[in-house]
Amino acid sequence: MMVVPLRGLIFAETLMIGSLSGAPFGSVSWEILGGSCSPDINEDCPETTNSCYTQVSTAQNFTIDASSIPSTTGAEFRVRVNGSGAYYYFKVKKSTITQTYVKQDFICGVPGRIQVTNLSSAYEFSIDNGGGFGPWQGPIFDNLTPGTYNVLARLQNTPDACEYPYEPITIDQLDIGIDVTFTDAQCSGDTGTITVTANNVPGPYKYTLLDSSGVAQEFTAFIPDNPYTFSAVGFGTYIVQVETQQCTGDPLNGIDPPRESLDTGGNPIIIGSGLSPLDASTEVNSSFGCSTITDVDIIVNTREVPHHIRLPLTVDRLNLHTLALRPITLQVQAHMIS
Repeated sequence: MMVVPLRGLIFAETLMIGSLSGAPFGSVSWEILGGSCSPDINEDCPETTNSCYTQVSTAQNFTIDASSIPSTTGAEFRVRVNGSGAYYYFKVKKSTITQTYVKQDFICGVPGRIQVTNLSSAYEFSIDNGGGFGPWQGPIFDNLTPGTYNVLARLQNTPDACEYPYEPITIDQLDIGIDVTFTDAQCSGDTGTITVTANNVPGPYKYTLLDSSGVAQEFTAFIPDNPYTFSAVGFGTYIVQVETQQCTGDPLNGIDPPRESLDTGGNPIIIGSGLSPLDASTEVNSSFGCSTITDVDIIVNTREVPHHIRLPLTVDRLNLHTLALRPITLQVQAHMIS
């Protein structure tokens, strides 16, 4: 509030932030500067020419519509009560700040963070999570627990400066989840695949494949891929490990990064578990005459069902005596899918 020199006019400057209220008078006239007259927010003294003003309201309370106020020129108003007496003049400045922020949730026990962006260092900020607003400070709020926060911004070193509230900002608690699926090897000498999906937390991600003793067999750098597949995985029992910037564990204190040793069905991650040795015996299923024999039928008796195999075998007449006196031993080495 100021008194204009030589004129004795009462004049106020305000930022456009809400409602302007008058006391319960018999009559109230709110007027806005317009027509051929233009507001000048850089001029302390108001325009007093009566023809420059148009009545906009006679209510006791007058709310200024922010959308009607140009941000470049602002606006000038005056009010008089009871139809006589002095006019009270005021100018309105419209703020054009864009309220933006970035947040980091409470992830894997790492505290959250809110940073107000897009405002200059001329502004200061305060935060409230239900216990009242704290002291004014810079635009970064660290060490936040899960909850909903309200933030205010205002110009520094400005008496009675407007406080601009931000929309409520929620810091969520996020814990990593790991899903694993795998494709087993089909035959002896083949390899399998293990696919890992990280849930609930943002990347990038670092994937590590460990053996059953916890020794790393394969790993990636931090990458955006999710899910990720380990291919050409040999026989063995495995554990998968997934890390993010927040989900790292605390190895120095014996806390491993997030790990998973079971697939989505609750089964151990084992490549080669579907293969079993072929426990078999054999018997010759062909009779021998005096002619040259080029092949014979062999019956392989397994624990499941007999398997007939035709094997090449050349026996001429000169060897028949030997063949009759000495049995033939066949050694079968194979794997079958159980």
